[in-house]
Amino acid sequence: MTMNEMFSIHQIKKSILSAAVIVVLSTGVLFAQNGASLGLGGASTAIARGVEAVFWNPANLAFLPPDSLNHEIRLWSLSFGAGNNSLSMDLIDEFGSKHLTEGDKDKILSEISDDDGLKINLKVDANILAVRYRNVVVGFEAMALGEGSIPKTLFENVFRGLERRKYEYDTDGFGVGIGRFSASYGRIVARNRKIVLPRNYGNIVITRMAVGVTASYIYGGGYARIEESRIIVENTPQGLNADIHILTRTSEGGSGIGFDLGFAAETQSGWQFGFAIDNVLGRVSWSDNNKEKTETIQFDDLFLGDFGDLEEEDYHTSEDRPIGNFSYDLPRDSRIAVAKRFSKYYLGNVELAREFGHMRFTLGGGVLLRYFQFYAAYGRHEGDNYFSGAIIFNFKYFVMDFGVRNRNGLTARSSKEISFANSIRFAF
Repeated sequence: MTMNEMFSIHQIKKSILSAAVIVVLSTGVLFAQNGASLGLGGASTAIARGVEAVFWNPANLAFLPPDSLNHEIRLWSLSFGAGNNSLSMDLIDEFGSKHLTEGDKDKILSEISDDDGLKINLKVDANILAVRYRNVVVGFEAMALGEGSIPKTLFENVFRGLERRKYEYDTDGFGVGIGRFSASYGRIVARNRKIVLPRNYGNIVITRMAVGVTASYIYGGGYARIEESRIIVENTPQGLNADIHILTRTSEGGSGIGFDLGFAAETQSGWQFGFAIDNVLGRVSWSDNNKEKTETIQFDDLFLGDFGDLEEEDYHTSEDRPIGNFSYDLPRDSRIAVAKRFSKYYLGNVELAREFGHMRFTLGGGVLLRYFQFYAAYGRHEGDNYFSGAIIFNFKYFVMDFGVRNRNGLTARSSKEISFANSIRFAF
């Protein structure tokens, strides 16, 4: 590899990484995950009860078991997830500390998507405190997430150098930080209603039907988005040509409101149904230190040795400018689910959801013992396979759970993403 090529790779890596890895601490865009819901693959719209219902379907607050206690406090619910769309830990360990052969490079490149490149994601969910009195819950929800992408072409350049041609790189990044103080309420609106099915399929007797609402005050903690990205590098006999332009928009604070709606029903034969829409109204107005930043690198027909005679400002400019207030609409997600206890000890659960513009399907179930419950699920989302499991210690007055979820692998080593969750709550 020539010095010219080495310089080009260094510049490309610096520009793309600075643009792509926008990892912003954020709160509340998705649901706070406890161990049980994570173990069911994030599918609790039909079965979440008590204080957990506020995050999945507020209508379920109306469905308290006959022996449930009137008060419930969840001290915390925490989850952490990190991963990528291409490389497992086994693959990283296999090639991370060795001299790569051409075959090794081909294997790594084959794992990276041609269209999406390497996407790296991080998410932390937190619910510090939630309190229930009968069918009303108040709580604070928080989440941190970030995602960045590195194009596959960059890895090809690192492994194989630059050819005499033009390269165009595509990258994006987005992060948003919101905190939500929420109040939820569920109410039974109908009992013992018979629905006659067409074509003599019989009747369904709905023993209880409920609706619910969650109203939230939203605090915006931070926002960042790559609005424009143009990265072009050309390797010619006369030297390198570069045209790199990245525009990001950021804010350090804002506020807004949000409303979620839920519907739930239980039948005489034991089926449970749930339907929820998040952010029927949900918008944050960003107003604190809003600005746009433009990073530009431009030069023509330069070799590595030429840069000793140049100052950085000769080819690199950076400009910040304040901007006015702007709004961000929270994603309007929806979920529909059905569940059934097939006996005292077994539970089945199916959910279909549209989240952030993508469909998610989850099939799960559980074994329900007196003091212990075990959940497992399989899910499909954005072309990836998810495998989940959880254990719950339920002593009526004290409940603790642990959950884990892997992406495209059954074990932590073979998975490309791993998530953990834990929660503790008391009832009295």
